[in-house]
Amino acid sequence: MALIKEVKRETVRREWRAISMLFAQLVLLLLIVFQVMQLVGLHVDPFLRQVVIKPSLDPANLIVLAIAVLLFALLYFAVKKRQPALYQAQKRAPGIIKQEAKRKLRNAKADPRVAALLLIDFMFVIVVILAIRAYLDPELELIPWSAAGLGPPLTTAVNAIIAVVVLALFYYMYRFTASYRNG
Repeated sequence: MALIKEVKRETVRREWRAISMLFAQLVLLLLIVFQVMQLVGLHVDPFLRQVVIKPSLDPANLIVLAIAVLLFALLYFAVKKRQPALYQAQKRAPGIIKQEAKRKLRNAKADPRVAALLLIDFMFVIVVILAIRAYLDPELELIPWSAAGLGPPLTTAVNAIIAVVVLALFYYMYRFTASYRNG
């Protein structure tokens, strides 16, 4: 919260290049993590409750990973040189996140409602991650449609609808905790 308080709306409007560079870094970091997972061959099968690791040295994945790492490094040094305020904010962010986490844990010990809210926050993050996975993975069947003979184009649309509905319902429930989170 302290990091968010430092950034004002005028700064966001004035520093759109810095924010776009930060967004590009985040996208590249996600691409790097995805490519590493592709190379490791990590596959989680929720129905069989097992994790399968089957390494793959596909040249296309290696090339994409190398390009993503190179672009990330170039962007990192560009931010360091051209956007020193953003670079300093990136350097301070882990410390601020640790401080805020420690503060929240101290508050959780003092008030049991805070512990419940931390659990709700954690559940919200997990629901968002699962909804994104359901939205992006065409082979994931939330409802076993393959038994009915339906394939990925229709199941992708159904997964997207289910993901949006689940996120909307969870956000609807989550907004009732606003008075506790703010006060």
